[in-house]
This record gives sequence, C-alpha cells and structure tokens, in this order.
Amino acid sequence: MVDSDPKELIRTLTEESPLKAERIHAGRNSRVFRVDCDYGQSLLAKFYIQPTADGRSRLKQEWSALLFMTESGIKNIPRPIGFDETLQGAVYSFIPGSPVSEISKQDIFEVIKFLAKLKKISNLPQAVKLPPAAEACFSPATLVENIRQRLNKLRALPANDEPYLRMHSFLEGQFCSEFEKCISNAKHNFPGESWKEVLPQKFKTLSPSDFGFHNALRTDNGLAFVDFEYFGWDDPVKMASDFLLHPAMNLNMLQMQTFFSAMAGIFGDDGHFMLRFRTYLPLFRLKWCIIMLNEFINQHIKRREFAEGEVQRTGLRARQLEKAENFLNKDKDILTALNLRN
Repeated sequence: MVDSDPKELIRTLTEESPLKAERIHAGRNSRVFRVDCDYGQSLLAKFYIQPTADGRSRLKQEWSALLFMTESGIKNIPRPIGFDETLQGAVYSFIPGSPVSEISKQDIFEVIKFLAKLKKISNLPQAVKLPPAAEACFSPATLVENIRQRLNKLRALPANDEPYLRMHSFLEGQFCSEFEKCISNAKHNFPGESWKEVLPQKFKTLSPSDFGFHNALRTDNGLAFVDFEYFGWDDPVKMASDFLLHPAMNLNMLQMQTFFSAMAGIFGDDGHFMLRFRTYLPLFRLKWCIIMLNEFINQHIKRREFAEGEVQRTGLRARQLEKAENFLNKDKDILTALNLRN
C-alpha cells in the first residue's frame, strides 16, 4: 500500500509550502487530493495503486500522456509537475471546475474537438514513443480473446453464495449465447486472414481510452479533461464505441448521432471504419458487461476499497450483476439511434 500523504508529496516534488489537503476523488485505481499551498496556489496530488498484473504502470502511462499532450499544445488538461515512482505519486496543476451533470450540444462539440486534436498530434514524430492504450484493440481476434480471458476468470470463481450463483447463471446463459453470436458475426465480416490482421499504424490514433464526461470538468473556459491512466495508441473504433457505451454516460439520440457523425468524418480516410464499428460495438458491449462484474474478483474489489474505503461486498456485487444484465441490449439501442441496424 502506498503512503498517501499529499502534503509530503508536494513538499518532495515542488518548492511550494502545502497548507491543507482535501481528498476530492476516489477512482478505482487512485486517490486524488487538492492541496492548497502558500500564496494561494492549489495543486493536485495523485496516488496510484501499484502497477497492473501485466507490468503497466498507471503513473508512467498518465505522466507520459500528459507530458506529450502539454508539449504538443493541448491546454485543457492537467499540467504535469513532478512524480515519485517510489511513492507511486504525481503532482499536477489543479483545474478548478465542476462535474458535467447536464450534457449540452456544445459539450459534444468540445469532445469532438479534443479527439480531433489527438488524431492530429498522433502524426508527430515523438508520438511513436508512446505505448499502446490499456487493452488496445488492433484486430478482431485480439478483441475476442480479451473478452474470453476476462470471461474465463469469472467462470473460474466458486459459486458458493447467491450473488455468485446468479453471476454464473448469467454468464452460462445469456452472456455466452450473445458472445457466440457476436463471434460468428465478426468472423463473417472478417474472414480468413483478416481475422488476425493488425490495424495499420496510419489508421491508429492516440486515445484517452477511458474517456467520457465522467472524466471531464466544466470550467470558465469550457471543458477540461482529466484521468489519462489508460492513454495510448488504439483503434479509433474502440474509442468511439467506448464513448457511446460507457455506463457513466447517458447520451440522447441526437448527441449520439452528432458524436458518431463527427467521428466518421475525422477518421474518414479509413475505409473499414464503419465495418469495424458495426462489428466491434456488440463485442465491446459484452466487454463492458464483464467489466461490471469485476467486483466478483477479490483483486478488483480491493482496488475499489483502496480508493473508496470499505464497501459492502455482497450488495455491491448484486448491484453490479443487475447492471450487467440490463446492459445486454445497449448496443442495439445505439445502432438504432445511428440508423445502423440491419
């Protein structure tokens, strides 16, 4: 467990004198504090849970992302100031703002503008040094295998109480049936060697990965975007799909249409963008269902407790399962809104 002393982190990494620290956010993988310093300066101190099982450092991923974006001229993001790998902590500029509770048409345009900037700076020579986004998807086979691995972890859990029995029943029934249908459709659309063919670099983009209004702040100068622990190279179809599917989002039909029309235009040089979107969206929907069930795995619920404190595990797992069950038709609603249903 990291030593989450935000004032000490500020003293270590800056020349500021911290006066007061206030915890402002409990993410799944981090603890975030606003630290008020002498002379009216406020900074943001962030502590990360230890690196992931695959060795990826959330601290380094976010730091390198914010450093690159800042140096490339993007301003509506936290500015990196310093980090301490031993403490798994970093200091960033503090952005005063409020959560985005009501989504406007202008908000959608600001999201589109930001993603278009990311595509533009993806062409800079130094961009190639950045890593893939967390769980980047560069082929149909990669996406299906990622979901299968997540599914197998849940299937391996014991069915020793009511929430676990219900979870296994959901997986073996509704989920696996949908999964097989989606795989069959994907293999029909990407037959033979195209099933494993990696997306060419020219069609990849830099992506925040976990992106949406849940990671945005409304400021006096428009929207600011935060939380880039998963940032890196990815398929823009995954970026678009996750924005539309994310459980924290609640877009209406017009907002979905506006966003997707712009994305299709930004990445219009990719002749297979639309085919991949129609093929991948149902699979990403299933991946989100699996992600909602992460709390059935002790490792994941401990991450939540690191960030939020003690939780009532049985009740939380029952709620997450209900969300997953209700999510199975999400992709159909989106495809209908976008007039892409067969």
